[in-house]
Amino acid sequence: MTSTIELIEVSRDTESLSTELSYFYVHVKPKNVIGCYPDTKYYATNEELTFVGKFIERRQTGRGDGATILIEFDLETVELNYEGTTCFLSIDLPDGARIEGSQIVFDK
Repeated sequence: MTSTIELIEVSRDTESLSTELSYFYVHVKPKNVIGCYPDTKYYATNEELTFVGKFIERRQTGRGDGATILIEFDLETVELNYEGTTCFLSIDLPDGARIEGSQIVFDK
């Protein structure tokens, strides 16, 4: 029996993160990068995703190579890495699911 791992396309675009209440996000550093800028695509498996919750704000201190960019979510703050491979994916909570702490809990 052969098992396959499904790759999910994720995004580096932090400008499109939304504070709308219906959006939840996961954070990942992708394993597969295909193409060259500006047509680069980033992929990760669902096993690598970290649930970070709802987007609050994007903050930047410094400029150029010395800049630090923090993406604040309600469950965790993520610092963008220098290599530019920190990615996010918006997800929908499945029916019957709710958030408890940093976990997605399913009602039985």
